[in-house]
Amino acid sequence: MTVRCGHATDVGRVREHNEDAYFVDEAQRVFLVADGMGGEVGGEVASRLAIDTAREVLEAAQGDWLAALREASRAANRAILQEIAARPELQGMGTTFLGIVLDRGSYYLAHVGDSRAYRLRHGGIEQLTQDHSWVQLLVEAGQMTPEQAQNSPMRSRLTRALGREGEVADVGSGVWHGDEALLLCSDGLSDVVPEEEIARLVYAHAANPQEACEALIAAANQAGGPDNITVVLITGERFSSETPAQFSDEEETRPQPLVRVDLADDLPSSATTIPVTTPNPTTSIVLGTRDEGRGARGQKASFSWLNGFVKGFLFALTLALIAGAFWGVTRLSGQYFVAWGEEGQEPGIYRGTPRWSWGKVADLPPAVESLAAELRPLLAGCSFASLTEVQQALRQAQIEVHERRAQEALQREDYPTVRREGEALWQLKPRPIEAYLLLARYWYHEGNQVQAQEYLQRAAALQPADPRVQKLRQELTPSPAPEATSSSPTLR
Repeated sequence: MTVRCGHATDVGRVREHNEDAYFVDEAQRVFLVADGMGGEVGGEVASRLAIDTAREVLEAAQGDWLAALREASRAANRAILQEIAARPELQGMGTTFLGIVLDRGSYYLAHVGDSRAYRLRHGGIEQLTQDHSWVQLLVEAGQMTPEQAQNSPMRSRLTRALGREGEVADVGSGVWHGDEALLLCSDGLSDVVPEEEIARLVYAHAANPQEACEALIAAANQAGGPDNITVVLITGERFSSETPAQFSDEEETRPQPLVRVDLADDLPSSATTIPVTTPNPTTSIVLGTRDEGRGARGQKASFSWLNGFVKGFLFALTLALIAGAFWGVTRLSGQYFVAWGEEGQEPGIYRGTPRWSWGKVADLPPAVESLAAELRPLLAGCSFASLTEVQQALRQAQIEVHERRAQEALQREDYPTVRREGEALWQLKPRPIEAYLLLARYWYHEGNQVQAQEYLQRAAALQPADPRVQKLRQELTPSPAPEATSSSPTLR
């Protein structure tokens, strides 16, 4: 089956470096996308290492694509962890990973993080992957709507990524039709361009997938381009802009659910989902019916078999309960959550979950307690794999609160608060460009041009091309005074 492909990546309008990476092999029909994290150096290293490692594994694969994608995810994870061990300055780096392989009328997919895969067919669009993020967990728990999740400041906080011990990938497969398209993208697109607009642009350029990719990049930049943007679009030979009423309801066209695969454990060579069969309610199950010509001995043998079955079932159930209890205890003991003084629990960091707690392991810092009312909604329902993750989450949430407070203070021209929030951000962020810009505005308002220019230069040294730096420089540069005319008095 003939396919066409377009692909593009862009740094966006805020970042200085592109931490995304991707790989396209149209001949082998292998398509990979990774979105790195961990600073301007670590993010680039992690995403490129994941792509290169996965590519090597898939190039050597012999056709069992689910197994190959599973191994590609694991190998990429190992490679990143090994690089971190060899270069301690890269501690904390990681990356999302999204891989699709097309082969003989099917697509095979592996997914970690919040890079997304979409399927477009019959005028519609559907998301094939599920974000591994905090806000997605809150949506699934019914504590947040999809609309709230899309606008949440915590939407980029991931629950899974390559570069961590024991991380997991989702794998799955589906039928590939010649009249559909598959879109792979980083969150630089999906965070700022609605699905409806993504679909409109893809269908508008259905005949040329490269033009579609460029249009998607332009749309993300027009929406502010706050992050790096990467898109890969694969279209079938019959994909077109024609728009039937809806997706086909044929069962065989529906993508199979993704299956969670532990990167640290071995699995069978292929991962499949097991359909659940619902018993027919009109069918009754009769135990020990009496047949003519069947004597008491036959009945006794039948009930003896039944007793053995029941005993075996109870034994298996007991083992399952013991195993489940052991798994639950092991899992809970490796989780942490933040309590805010609700439901009889003192504020602090606890081991376990809000329902099954092993006790408090640390107090909340005073700076966190002072922001409790604003931090609580951002971290509600979240659990963490380590105390380090809790601390990182609390720091990120504090940053979000202080940035929001600073913007509100600027709008009402409350410059003492602008200074206070800027100094708080300076303590929390390793590259505090927002803090420098806020303090520059404060000192400019106070009439201290020297201090204002000093903080502006600090911001420019971090990101000279940042539009916020350019805009503030124009605001802080005094306009030239109008030339005096012959009728104007001379000022001395």
